Amino acid sequence: MGAKSHGSGIGLYLVNTLVNIYEGEVTVEDRGVWLDEPELEGSVFSVTFQRA
Repeated sequence: MGAKSHGSGIGLYLVNTLVNIYEGEVTVEDRGVWLDEPELEGSVFSVTFQRA
């Protein structure tokens, strides 16, 4: 979707709120770097929580 996406932006807000409550972490990486294919565009979002 990229820059033309017309979302409300609430998705990342909710993710960030839950991650903070449960002491997790959100990371963002370039999709091309993550897949070792520099010509690809986009981002990869990862959410990590500690095991109970």
